[in-house]
Amino acid sequence: MDTNTLLRIYQTYSLEKISALSKQSLAAQYAQNEQLVQLNKELAANNAIANKILRNQIQELERQERGRFYKNLIFNLKLATDRIENQTINNFRLFLSSLFLKPIEAYAKESITNLEEIKDKEYAQQIIDRVKSISLSNQNYQEEYDKSAWSSYVTVKEKFEDNQNLITIGTIKKELAGLDEKSEKKKKEALERLKYERNMPNSCFGCSAGFLALLLVATIGMYFDKEYNASDEIPLIIIVAIVTLLTGIWKIKAKPEDVKLKIEDNEVNPRKEQLLHEIEELEAKNKEAEKQFNSISSIITAECNDWETLTNEIIELLPHDNKEKGEFDPKLEEAAHIVVSKQDGSTSLVQRKLAIGYNRAERIINQLELVGVVSEANGLKSRNVLIPDIETLAILLSKWGMK
Repeated sequence: MDTNTLLRIYQTYSLEKISALSKQSLAAQYAQNEQLVQLNKELAANNAIANKILRNQIQELERQERGRFYKNLIFNLKLATDRIENQTINNFRLFLSSLFLKPIEAYAKESITNLEEIKDKEYAQQIIDRVKSISLSNQNYQEEYDKSAWSSYVTVKEKFEDNQNLITIGTIKKELAGLDEKSEKKKKEALERLKYERNMPNSCFGCSAGFLALLLVATIGMYFDKEYNASDEIPLIIIVAIVTLLTGIWKIKAKPEDVKLKIEDNEVNPRKEQLLHEIEELEAKNKEAEKQFNSISSIITAECNDWETLTNEIIELLPHDNKEKGEFDPKLEEAAHIVVSKQDGSTSLVQRKLAIGYNRAERIINQLELVGVVSEANGLKSRNVLIPDIETLAILLSKWGMK
């Protein structure tokens, strides 16, 4: 057997051996893949079970938390109902009833829906029954209450805290400033015209003097030069000089130097008077609202000295958004001045100027909306600034006990 034949036999044997090894390797890889697929299925199943268990745990925690919340709520509702029912001053009791009985009843009904234990539901129903009983007993004193200062306190307070008149006054003042600027511009233009008209007579007299000088030159020329004939020029010079002189005299008579400058602006002045009158009316309304609020506050305070404290205690027992100054951000006043001075109600401006975090800046903007400095949110746009100037802002902040 020759060498080539042996070489071919060896190559064939090697290829068959390699093929056998490849088949074994592929079989092993396939088996591994099958194991991986099975493991992934088992992991997915375990994850699904774990997620389901976690969701059930979360739901159970939410249910427990909801139960604790409503149990605590009905306890607070009972305390609030007790304080209203035990109030001995009839007008104050009816005042508290008008503010809180409906919310207490609504919260009690909500509690019945969300509570699970029968005894808790019965407890909430007892509160509803007591609210109805208090409302029924209040009818005996309703006529007296309607005639008292207590019945109008809320309406008068809302009118006193309404910032619309304040905002309107600021807007009118802006318009007045624009009218003053316009009037000042017209005044400057009129002064320039008057200056020109007052200089005109001097020019006329100068021209007349020039023409008379020409006349004198012509006359002298005729005297010394017998051949010079100025008979055609002299009459024309005399006529022009007389006309120019009369024009100067008329201008002096029309605009004498001793007459004081008086500019009548038939467009601006009536509008200014109208705006000033509107401001007076709005300020009078504000003063009247403040006077009425202070008067009613004095009357009800004289009847029940600690009525505000007792009212706030009931407020604290109910779910509510606290609007007291103590809940405001310490930088709220500074932010208000920045927003009004820049006339920009964006969160980014407050964040940048106060060097604070975005979340805090956003809370401040929301509080500025509560106070009445900016409008409600308008998508991604900056909020509209409702207060036109710092002076108006100072009046607004003073209503909230701020500077």
